[in-house]
Amino acid sequence: MKETTSIYLSAVGQHLRRTFVGGMLTLVPVVLTYMVLKFVFNSIDGVLRPFFAPVSASFPGVGLLAMLILVYLIGLLGVNFIGRKLIDGTQWLLLKTPVVRSVYSSAKQLIESLSSGSADKGFKRVVMIEHPRKGAWTVGFLTGTAINENNEELAIVYIPTAPTPTSGLVSIVPFKDVYDTDISISDAMSLVFSGGITSPASIKKTKAVKEPEITQIKICTKCNHNNKVSANFCENCGITVQLESIKPV
Repeated sequence: MKETTSIYLSAVGQHLRRTFVGGMLTLVPVVLTYMVLKFVFNSIDGVLRPFFAPVSASFPGVGLLAMLILVYLIGLLGVNFIGRKLIDGTQWLLLKTPVVRSVYSSAKQLIESLSSGSADKGFKRVVMIEHPRKGAWTVGFLTGTAINENNEELAIVYIPTAPTPTSGLVSIVPFKDVYDTDISISDAMSLVFSGGITSPASIKKTKAVKEPEITQIKICTKCNHNNKVSANFCENCGITVQLESIKPV
């Protein structure tokens, strides 16, 4: 009798354990998805929603709706000549305003790097470094190089965090400790966005080799003024500098 009771209780315990585990595996992703979407919704909705309070039109979602309309209208402006000039003028003003220009320029370059995956936008290639300890490898983006006080070459590596690559940290390490990978920038972005779920079947790394330094300038298509490669607008006449105007000196 005791043996039968013990077997019965064991079977009940196994059933409850399997059921609860199955329920957790099903419910947790749903809850996490809800929490992330709620956070994103509240963050976006909270930007413009307060502007509708004075006219008694503030309700959940009005800020998000207004943001979508605003994004659409700005995109609509960007496809016609007058709107493009207006946007260029606003960007030029932001880039000329002290304090604001450093924040805006950095944010603009980061977003362009994340959206385009192009080397001329900031992310040169995907690398790996030992971080946060020796033997633990981290994927990052090589964004630049520098020289320290001992004339030793340093690598500037941006390490994104999953699942939001716009947040991360910048690590400055000896260039000799950096390894190139065979991962493309778009594949690396997928790796970060998915939290590692979407990952290459194999990752090969080799000692990083510095690319030949080529001094570049941007030639203004209107006045032929030579601008720094980082310039978005001509320093002489103020019009937008086209990326296709980049050429080695």
